[in-house]
Amino acid sequence: MTTAANPHSRVDFAPFRVDPNAFDDWIELRSDTIENDLPTPATPGPAAALDALVEEAVVFGTIVGDDRVELALITADDPPGPGYVLIVRPRDQQTSPGLTYGWTNLTYPPADDDPRTIAWTFLTTICQQANALLTDTRKVLP
Repeated sequence: MTTAANPHSRVDFAPFRVDPNAFDDWIELRSDTIENDLPTPATPGPAAALDALVEEAVVFGTIVGDDRVELALITADDPPGPGYVLIVRPRDQQTSPGLTYGWTNLTYPPADDDPRTIAWTFLTTICQQANALLTDTRKVLP
């Protein structure tokens, strides 16, 4: 990742990841409700459900990463949705354009997976996508 101030300098960011211990604690707290809050093709507003899931995981400390950057999801359940735009931007700079690949269609883990596995899959997928942005040398963080 380069910076706009010096496009030839390389900035290394700690990758986004799901903290397994925090995930276990979070799932234990949500054990009675998590299944109803997971995005599925039959869920009304599955992209909004993904946004809520990711936001809660960030707040709870389940998704962790470099303190200098943050994740943002812009979700849509209307056509062409369900899907989202994932943005990685400097922390607390909501007006920053950040880094993105643009629109991503929402995909779902296998329906017969248990809720814990489904939640893990959604969260780790978001982290993998964010990390791809952080390591893409064609991208410049403002």
